[in-house]
Amino acid sequence: MSDKPAPSYPASWRPSLLNEILHRAYEPPPWILEDLLPHGAGLLCSGLPHSTKSLSWLAAAIESVAKHTVWGKFSAAGVKRVLYIETEDPRWLVEDRARGIAQGFGLKPGELENLGFGLAVTGPFDITTHQVALLELVKDFKPDWAVLSTLQGLLRGRDWKEQKDMSDVNAILVQLQRIVPLVVLTHSPRDGQRRAAGTITQDANYLTLMHLEKSVRNGQTIINVEGDSKMGSELNFDLRIEVAEVNDAGKMRTQVRSVNYEYQASKRELVIDALLQHQTADTSAIALMCGCSESYVRTLKKEAKLKRDLM
Repeated sequence: MSDKPAPSYPASWRPSLLNEILHRAYEPPPWILEDLLPHGAGLLCSGLPHSTKSLSWLAAAIESVAKHTVWGKFSAAGVKRVLYIETEDPRWLVEDRARGIAQGFGLKPGELENLGFGLAVTGPFDITTHQVALLELVKDFKPDWAVLSTLQGLLRGRDWKEQKDMSDVNAILVQLQRIVPLVVLTHSPRDGQRRAAGTITQDANYLTLMHLEKSVRNGQTIINVEGDSKMGSELNFDLRIEVAEVNDAGKMRTQVRSVNYEYQASKRELVIDALLQHQTADTSAIALMCGCSESYVRTLKKEAKLKRDLM
């Protein structure tokens, strides 16, 4: 009697019986960036243009190999190599940012031969036709994690609001996450929604969603970060951007030196509390008070009204 033929599906597809699952010991998440990004997964970070998405994650990438932390808060203990792929901004801008951040960490040329930070300024490309090249780039550099900035530079005429246009793109990005933990940067709508622009089905492809919103408080640039994870955790904190004055050929300019974690009550909590405490204040006054947009205040007014009705 002949042996049963081997199944045509991969061995990793074999169903696990519930009894097997219950007898297995708990395995903690295999974090590459603790509480942010585990192995085999992705993080989708959104924000309006000029909200410092690219800058904040560039600083995080350099810090993860230089100090083995991200924003001075999240552990990146096992990170030795990171790849930052830039499709939007020009090389001179990204490299100037990298130099400033390196100086902020006290890193000097000649001391960095073994520092595994890689910057690939590819410019925009169609991810579906350049899928193989992108995968080869990642496999060749062998990063512990990677940043892709930004999603818009990969679409080449596709409507990101249409699932039929985005399904192939999303599939490629999920495949890439299985090879390397991936942070994908993208824009958010201009209507105050704190989420990625485009079809909401793309959110399901990422373990963690994050949104950045920039404001200026007492002359200092602050980035409010909100997010959530499929593991049930929520992110609510601020990032503080530190700059230095640089003299280039007699002309003074500012250069970013660091991006640091700074705990703060979430922007949502601040706005709702202000609406409850200052019920006669108009939308613009609340926005100025909380350092956010008027559209964001308007989106939370219904929530504040519900809380007042329940008090």
